[in-house]
Amino acid sequence: MAANSHGLAHDSGPDDVTRGWVGCDLIVVPPASPVPRIKHPLLITGVIWTRLPFAAAQSPYSKPSISLSPSGEIAPGTDVSISCHGPRQGMRFKMYRAGVARWHMEPAGLRAEFHIPNVRREDGGTYTCSYESLGEPPVSSPRSDPVELVVAVHFSKPSISLSPSGEIAPGTDVSISCHGPRLGMRFKMYRAGVARWHTEPAGLRAEFHIPNVRREDGGTYTCSYESLGEPPVSSPHSDPVELVVADAGSGPTGGSDLTQPGVAPAPTRPGSTRPGAPPRQDYTPFAIVRLSLAVGVLLALVLILAEAAYSWKRDPPPADPPTAQQGAEPAAQGTDGDACVGPAAPPNSCPPDP
Repeated sequence: MAANSHGLAHDSGPDDVTRGWVGCDLIVVPPASPVPRIKHPLLITGVIWTRLPFAAAQSPYSKPSISLSPSGEIAPGTDVSISCHGPRQGMRFKMYRAGVARWHMEPAGLRAEFHIPNVRREDGGTYTCSYESLGEPPVSSPRSDPVELVVAVHFSKPSISLSPSGEIAPGTDVSISCHGPRLGMRFKMYRAGVARWHTEPAGLRAEFHIPNVRREDGGTYTCSYESLGEPPVSSPHSDPVELVVADAGSGPTGGSDLTQPGVAPAPTRPGSTRPGAPPRQDYTPFAIVRLSLAVGVLLALVLILAEAAYSWKRDPPPADPPTAQQGAEPAAQGTDGDACVGPAAPPNSCPPDP
């Protein structure tokens, strides 16, 4: 039992150890909190392990920037470059596709370029990059913002034009132009659906020339373009254009002047596109057959005449027999008596007997 200055008594006990008296006021000091003791080492290891990802996420480096060239929708077969730019030199750059590291590079400067030649559809996707120190263990930066590589699956159809247009006279030089929206393409020209020519121009347009156009060059033409990679990806065919070649000899000089009085327009034939025009039929195969037959007959006649001339020279005709007026020639053979015998012997032609 203890008494204070106010005459109040209190029981002394264990709490008196933590109490002190200052003047006339009673100050109570709480006991210090005990320090917990960790009795399991595995618990310490677990705490450290769970904090490692948070420590790694707090990288001392800033994230790099990434760019794609060319951007937008890219045609198959195009060469693509992906650039990664960081703020530090002497770093190793890494490129990721869909979160998986694809390439790494140690450039001399602040930027690394990763090239994808002849890009294909399977190269499309999301790309990111990062950089890291060259020491061990390496310290990595956060990954860049993603960029999307879009490889076109289908191309838009090209446009086609004809120069000159309309009905064209035979012998005219004709140009057919095909215009596409992409560079580095192979253009093809079709006639009646069959590929006739192809070219690889440097620009967006290809020109196909038909010098000295003929009637058989007429028809329906379309064009398309395709990538240079393997396998090539083709665009749809363009809208068709019609190449109309006029008949030989037709035109303003071969017709009548309808402005003159008394001249009536020629009647329009069924299936014709202009007055008085003959139906468009191609007689070339028939003309060839007829010419071949004529040549064959002429050759047969020449052979017959040659054979007859050769036979006449080899076997000349027999000579004509002597006529009665000329008389019979006396026999040159035999004896003298024989020459004087016979009705044909002339009188007094034989010598007298001795």
